Amino acid sequence: MSRQELKKNGINSGRITGFQGGRHERQTAFFHRHSPAQCDWCSPYGHALNNVIQDIMCRYRRLLGYNVLWMPGTDHAGIATQNVVERDLAARGKNRDQLGREAFIQEVWKWKEKSGGAIINQLKRLGASCDWDRERFTMDEGLSDAVRKVFVRLYKEGLIYEGQYIINWCPRCFTALADLEVEYEEQDSYLYYIRYPFKGQKKG
Repeated sequence: MSRQELKKNGINSGRITGFQGGRHERQTAFFHRHSPAQCDWCSPYGHALNNVIQDIMCRYRRLLGYNVLWMPGTDHAGIATQNVVERDLAARGKNRDQLGREAFIQEVWKWKEKSGGAIINQLKRLGASCDWDRERFTMDEGLSDAVRKVFVRLYKEGLIYEGQYIINWCPRCFTALADLEVEYEEQDSYLYYIRYPFKGQKKG
């Protein structure tokens, strides 16, 4: 639905109604959680395609009479957002150490409000049939507490564990980075093979 069509129907880009879940308790429920988009950028074509597919699923279920809740939200994308904010500070001749922790956190929240709102409005302009009254952010008060409680419970039940493995360590951010956040460069090196003998195996 285009911006002009939204205005024609009395709907602005900030509020779209008509897709609330939970209004008809007698219907069979169909819940779909919107994969939280990172708040540090705008939607690329891949995200747009992914959300169109999700939208088709939810609209199809509504046609079948289901009580559909498609819950939208954005992800804080901690390291990625931090890097974007730090590049913006560098362009102004500043860095996070000069600002201090509290001031830097405020800069990150400002960026989240600017960029996070952009990606949500893109989804609204695409016509995504989410229940926008239930939009959440991964660092909302209460939501983070719920996530922490679930992780603790899963850990106590032995369903998740802390292990040791090779990570991509950033010496500037002092944290681990995902493979997608690493800048790779080719180098001439060696390929090593390690032979592990089995217990009781004859040599030779």
